[in-house]
Amino acid sequence: MSRSSRFLGHQLAAIAAKLTICLCIVFALTVLAVGQETTGGMKGYVKDKSGAVIAKAQLELTSSALLVPKKAETDGAGYFFFQQLPPGKYTLTVTSQNFRSYKQTDIPIEVGHLPSLDVVLEVGTVGEVALRVVAGRHVRRGLEARGARHRQDVLRRVVADERRARRARRGIRRSMHGLLFGVDELDRSHERHGERGTRCQ
Repeated sequence: MSRSSRFLGHQLAAIAAKLTICLCIVFALTVLAVGQETTGGMKGYVKDKSGAVIAKAQLELTSSALLVPKKAETDGAGYFFFQQLPPGKYTLTVTSQNFRSYKQTDIPIEVGHLPSLDVVLEVGTVGEVALRVVAGRHVRRGLEARGARHRQDVLRRVVADERRARRARRGIRRSMHGLLFGVDELDRSHERHGERGTRCQ
């Protein structure tokens, strides 16, 4: 074997060793990254039935795996993204003006997974929108009327309590006056009896 052949063999062996080391490092980093990942995510688009995207739609994500609900808003392209979601089953609620609300339950989220959802909202009719507005007004008026009645009831009770307190104070004053008058009469009677006894002697 010539020197050039041996030199080429050494170079190839060195290259193979370096490649093996690099592959081992990449594999170790990949295993480490997977081992450290503990959450998943969710992404998707919100559109109407025609396929047009809906911007500024409000999204709320709830689950027993969350301490508090997560909220998001679609961007100009109708896109939304939730990240760092603990594993579990989730409920997604989507609302937007002039559209019917959308709700999807039992959405599974697993570690390292990022499911994609296509949410389609149905247009709400004019009657439905008007009904919601009127219902909201009636609710507000009902609450206002209930609050006014409650204030009136409280005021009546305060006035009635004050009247009862006044009557009680008057009764106490009369009782005290009668008691003092009786004591005075008793003293006068004792004095008269004392004077009579003195005269008799």
